[in-house]
Amino acid sequence: MKPSGSKPTTPKIEDLERALAMQKKAREQAESLLEDKSRELYYKNTSLRDALEKLNEKQAQLLTNEKLATVGQLGASLAHELNNPNAYIQNNIVVLEEYINQLATGLESALSLLVQAQGAIDHSEKRRAITEGIAEIRQNSDLDYIKRDLTSLMRESLDGTKRINNIANGLRFFANPDLSKKRALDVSECVHNARQLIRSNDQLVNLNFETEKLELIQGMPLLLSQAIANLIQNAIEASTTDPTVIIKAYRETDTILIEVIDRGKGIIEENMTKAFKAFYSTKPGHNGLGLGMAKQIVEQHDGNLSLQNLNHHGLCARIAVPFKPIIGK
Repeated sequence: MKPSGSKPTTPKIEDLERALAMQKKAREQAESLLEDKSRELYYKNTSLRDALEKLNEKQAQLLTNEKLATVGQLGASLAHELNNPNAYIQNNIVVLEEYINQLATGLESALSLLVQAQGAIDHSEKRRAITEGIAEIRQNSDLDYIKRDLTSLMRESLDGTKRINNIANGLRFFANPDLSKKRALDVSECVHNARQLIRSNDQLVNLNFETEKLELIQGMPLLLSQAIANLIQNAIEASTTDPTVIIKAYRETDTILIEVIDRGKGIIEENMTKAFKAFYSTKPGHNGLGLGMAKQIVEQHDGNLSLQNLNHHGLCARIAVPFKPIIGK
């Protein structure tokens, strides 16, 4: 007697195809989900990177504002301390010049009287002694040289006090800055005031200012001066062979241009866009905040900052801001 039992069923082709289709669909769904998650993760990473970059730029801006506020307080104090004694020096130099002129005139008159009195003396030896005495007085007192040199000496001294006065007034520019509100802005003045924000040991570089007299526009003078100072600082550091930096300010139709030109090696083309990123620098010991901060400040003035390698050698950093004159100023 044969054992009874059921025969194993062979899967139908239709069932296999259906199962294969289900596996394929599940795999496609998994791949699609993985792709979506990868894309989402990429966008989130990009967003976080952009947010971090903006945060770094904002932090750098806050640090700059804090430094400028400190400079402002120091500037106001120094301006006051410089102006008071400088006014005394200036006034005293004017009075001193008058006194010296009076003394010189009096001495000259006395010597003339001696010459006249000499003619009334009959004794030749006495006349000779008076003549020799007058000559000795002139020689010992350097009266003729003093009279010739006095005018230029006093003029140079007064010019020195005026320079001190200009420095003090320049420091007042940084006093109590309101960095958030726009007001009347003189671009040429901002360019020259940028010198005050450059490190003192770097001011020995030959800075050539070529600025036009421009109409006032709306802006934040202290911040614009800081942006220009950053460009000048970079140009100074790049000018290793030719210590000359040219700073221009002029108007072309409806645009005001500020150019800082150095004679350095320029920037490699592939690094042009990186140069504006926070903390990017090819120089050891530098924080890489200067250009990025300058670009941000320029954009607050509805302008743009660009870099261009020059054909011969060097780099031109160009600020372009729209010319919008103040109505009813």
